[in-house]
Amino acid sequence: MQFILPVIPQKKKWLIVAAGYIVFCLLYTLTGNFHLTTPTQLAPSVIDEKTPFLAWTVWIYNSQFFFLAFNIYLMREPRNLSRTLYAMASVSLFSFCIFAIYPTSLPRDFATGDGLTATAFQSLYAIDSSANCFPSLHVALAWIAAIAVLNERKSFGFVVCFWAMLITLSTMTTKQHYFIDVIAGLVLAALFTVLLARIELTATASPKPG
Repeated sequence: MQFILPVIPQKKKWLIVAAGYIVFCLLYTLTGNFHLTTPTQLAPSVIDEKTPFLAWTVWIYNSQFFFLAFNIYLMREPRNLSRTLYAMASVSLFSFCIFAIYPTSLPRDFATGDGLTATAFQSLYAIDSSANCFPSLHVALAWIAAIAVLNERKSFGFVVCFWAMLITLSTMTTKQHYFIDVIAGLVLAALFTVLLARIELTATASPKPG
């Protein structure tokens, strides 16, 4: 049986994105605070130990929220937009299941200094659980969006891919994720992008003229 999903119309994309973001925040908070097992603190790899903590990169890390909105704004082709939003929803739901079943955590014992950067870290720690680590949704969502823009608008695509690369690196330099979290995020981004590219989309029927 072939799986078919409806095309998301351009005029409704921000309404759907807003509703999806609310659901995302609720599920992310839920899985970040309630687990089926005690969160496991993974041992850092050699790459993690060699990666420096760079407090200022928290601004790159936090740019994810604007980054995703910007990429969605750039998407004009309804089928590309639809597959992207479905892929982002699918990878999020899959990750939430992992967060609940096999939660992993990282220590947060780095000196973040003073001023706005320290405040940015305090705000991040207040809303972001230390247990939603594997896989990195920051990485997965950034690359799903960037590849979608690259496929549709090459002139912007290379810019957003470079931005996605900076966000990926920032997940490690802010010590929000380990290298294995990043790899898992990249694998999920590739997997769900390919899977959704194979899903047939159908446009909603236009109302008949009276």
